[in-house]
Amino acid sequence: EHDRPPMDADAVEAAFRRFLTDGEVSTIDGGPIRFGAESVCVHGDGPSAVAITRRVVEVLEDLGRPRRPATAALAEEVGK
Repeated sequence: EHDRPPMDADAVEAAFRRFLTDGEVSTIDGGPIRFGAESVCVHGDGPSAVAITRRVVEVLEDLGRPRRPATAALAEEVGK
């Protein structure tokens, strides 16, 4: 699906920041839903993937959230 338009990095950043600070995201019909997560996955096949990944890193750093490879988290789970 590479023929779809790029995602708006500003909108993605705002949604990600809201999720991290308030624990909410918008549903497809615009209503809020609360949930938690332990990881973030950025799909790298869209035309704006690099810009979005940079924004994700910036938000994590701005909010003082740690970054680590998924393999580190997996290794911790396997070691339990």
